[in-house]
Amino acid sequence: MRARWVLCWSLLSIACAEGLASVTEDEPTSRPGDASGGAAGGTSGGAATAAGGSDAGTSGAGKAAAGAGSSAAGTSGASAGKAAGGAGASAAGTSGASAGKASAGSAGTGAGGAAGTGAGGAAVAGAAGAGGAGQAGGGGASGGGEAGSSGGDSCNPDIVFDFEAGAQGFVHAPTSGIAGDDPWAYGAPSGLGCHGGTKCWATSLSGGYGNCDTAELRSVAIDLSACASSSKQVTLKFWHRYAFEPKSSGRWFDGGLVQVSPDDGKTWSDVAPTPAYDGAIDGAYSGCDPKPEVGGHLGWSGAIAGNAWAEVSVDLPPMFRVAALRVRWLFGADEATNKRGWGIDDVSITAQ
Repeated sequence: MRARWVLCWSLLSIACAEGLASVTEDEPTSRPGDASGGAAGGTSGGAATAAGGSDAGTSGAGKAAAGAGSSAAGTSGASAGKAAGGAGASAAGTSGASAGKASAGSAGTGAGGAAGTGAGGAAVAGAAGAGGAGQAGGGGASGGGEAGSSGGDSCNPDIVFDFEAGAQGFVHAPTSGIAGDDPWAYGAPSGLGCHGGTKCWATSLSGGYGNCDTAELRSVAIDLSACASSSKQVTLKFWHRYAFEPKSSGRWFDGGLVQVSPDDGKTWSDVAPTPAYDGAIDGAYSGCDPKPEVGGHLGWSGAIAGNAWAEVSVDLPPMFRVAALRVRWLFGADEATNKRGWGIDDVSITAQ
């Protein structure tokens, strides 16, 4: 009977020893903490690896890695989790690490979960931050591009002919082909002067024009191509004074008008000046052969009171904003009753 008790006690001791050994092998010195979203593998006190990290914790340190971020190891006896997402958001990672602290031997699911959440949060914050920065940068670049692309209007003519230094390329010629029919001259008109300075153009520098005179004063070619599609108003201005044969029997016989050419003088077009013309120049000219070209056109006739200078303006529509615009002042007279004539000064073209 005693032998049986001894045998039974021996067998029980062995079973207990094996059970204790089994428990000892399955359970480390400290209890492991399960990490949310990470595989736990621990040595020397338990480690929590969170959010896709593969590093095993050492000395009770927990690591969390997200994307390409780096993690800092905690110190012995504490489970500290740091996370970096994308380029790494240090503030978010630090917050996650603080939430995931645990003392050695008691790191639990909450600690590992907190560390994992911290890592995940950092990754999202980093991505959002990078995205936000990208959008802001793109917006800035776009805004800058729009601001830079709004170029200014290149229609800025500053064309002035004051004639003080010379004729400035202006020429004159008879429209009849007869040299004696051209009274235009450049200089200082005696007794009348010019509008500005002492030099200008006139159909006579002294005395008056002749019978059946018909001639033009023509400008140089003027480049207005930069204004072709501009929304600005391009304006020709000049000053003039005139004294022609007075109106007789309700008709104007002597006078002048301004014309423009978009094709370097090949063809000419009448324009509407301000102030307006006095009326139509009579085209009969029975005593003149060839007849003056002004006949039948609206023009200035009669006289400005006191031979005063007056400013004229002419708006130039897009069809005349070309590379070789020319302007001409066309004058004509009948066979009798001559007066002092026409003076031209201070020609300009501007846009606004």
